[in-house]
Amino acid sequence: NPGMTRIFGYAPHELVNQSTRVLFLNDEDHRSFGQAILADRSKGEYARAQSRMRRKDGRVLWIDVNAALLSVDSGESLGFMTDITELKEGEEARVKAMWLELENQRVRELLNEREELLDVLAHEVRQPLNNASAALQSATSALEPLRSEQMASPAARARQVIHDVQACIDNTLSVASLLMAKGPIQ
Repeated sequence: NPGMTRIFGYAPHELVNQSTRVLFLNDEDHRSFGQAILADRSKGEYARAQSRMRRKDGRVLWIDVNAALLSVDSGESLGFMTDITELKEGEEARVKAMWLELENQRVRELLNEREELLDVLAHEVRQPLNNASAALQSATSALEPLRSEQMASPAARARQVIHDVQACIDNTLSVASLLMAKGPIQ
């Protein structure tokens, strides 16, 4: 009929005596659709299903089919097909937008967590290390008159450990700053 011609792009005579399989993307879609319609029809006189189908030019469509059983004896039915491609594409776009927004929200949360961690490194860890370094320097100065080799070596090692940890924190903060900058890293 003219509706089928408009939806699928076939001339009326091209579909006469053809299996409905020519309208489906593959055998599985054809079989699933048929099973859905038959399952609905077995429950009553009305059936409805949606499926992807293909136009003559190869373009994929979403079709909503409503079918009514006209005669139980002959199995004759009447079906109405509606092209719901725009509706499905809009729905798909909304779902993608929703997932993108959720992803963006998660990225923002991760960036906030990273900022908090960097703040902890910059202030809560670095400051006590500076205090420990100053205390160690003060203790070393106080022990200087004794010139004890037993004390000098552990104090030097402690200063080196504090220096290494401070350097690691400084490097981590520098890398974080470079990664946050726009453009190529110099």
